[in-house]
Amino acid sequence: MSTGNRLQWRPLLLIAGLTSACYLPSLALPFISDTYNQINLSRGLGPLDLFTVETYHYYRPLLLNSYLLDYTLWGLQPAGYRITTLLLHLLNTFLVYRLVMSLPGTGHPAALVAALWFGITPVHAPSVVWVLGRSDLLYTTFYLGACLCLI
Repeated sequence: MSTGNRLQWRPLLLIAGLTSACYLPSLALPFISDTYNQINLSRGLGPLDLFTVETYHYYRPLLLNSYLLDYTLWGLQPAGYRITTLLLHLLNTFLVYRLVMSLPGTGHPAALVAALWFGITPVHAPSVVWVLGRSDLLYTTFYLGACLCLI
C-alpha cells in the first residue's frame, strides 16, 4: 500500500472511531415496545411478502426487510440491531466525507470537519440509538449516494 493511500484512510479511521465512541454506550439499551412490535411483524414473512405489508399506516418495505435481515443475523438481541444502525450511520458519515471531498475547492480538512460534525452531532442520536429511526438512516444513505452520483 502506498503512503498516499494510507494517508487517505487515516481521516476515515478517525471519523469512524470518534463517531463509534459516541454511540457505543447505546448497545446496552433494551428494545422499547414499538420496536419489538415492528420486528415481530417482520418475523415469519419472506422478503417479498414485506412489500405487501403496511406498518403503522406506512409502507416501508426496505425498512422491514432490513429488520428481517437483522432478525436473521441477531435474533431478538437489541445490540445487534443497534450495531446495524451504527454501521449505517458510519456509512452515511463516510458518504458525507466523500461528498465534501468531491466538491471543487475543498480538501481533506473541510471534509474531515464536515464528516465529524455529521457523525457526532446529537441531532442524529434518535435515528442511530432508537432502532425505529433506521428509516432516516436508510433515506440518508440513498440521498447521499444520489448526490455523489450527480457530482
